[in-house]
Amino acid sequence: MPPKIKSIVVDTSVARAANDKMREFALNHPETALLPMQCAQFLEGMMFGHYCVVFSETLNDEWNRHRSTYSAKWRLSMTSRKLVCYVKHTEPILKTKVLATQSQDKEKDAMEKDFHLIEAAMASDRAIASLDDTVRSLYSQAANSVGEIKQIVWGNPGNPAEDLLHWLQNGAPADDKRQLGCRTNKKSL
Repeated sequence: MPPKIKSIVVDTSVARAANDKMREFALNHPETALLPMQCAQFLEGMMFGHYCVVFSETLNDEWNRHRSTYSAKWRLSMTSRKLVCYVKHTEPILKTKVLATQSQDKEKDAMEKDFHLIEAAMASDRAIASLDDTVRSLYSQAANSVGEIKQIVWGNPGNPAEDLLHWLQNGAPADDKRQLGCRTNKKSL
């Protein structure tokens, strides 16, 4: 029996990092260029593990602007396998609550720029893959005050310590260490 399909919001940072030229470089220089391989392996793990990729209108536009040849091919393969999910999102009240947790404009701007990831996650299985640990930390802090986002799972495919391939192979559980509201160390796992 195939694994249960879960939906994961994949930030453009992951798609951009998984590009053909950098993958080729990483194959020839594995000690210095792991990120492209890690991101490509994560995307392939999603495809072969039958996970759906989630797109909102905003995220779709971002992917179209920042896609690499590799990520465009991957997305086409996901589409042909019917593993692409489009969601509509608007969470203006939630957005206001989350942004109100920060007093610095710089942090608010960073959170606002990526809030579409939170909205898409809320409209699907509450899972995000992104390389942006800074905004992840900001959302983790916000989760202390805003209960609605506490159970969002956030993983970084570029961080080997998170071992997201193993996580995918185990059914992508919403384990505490990945949830925004349960992370004991807000900077890293």
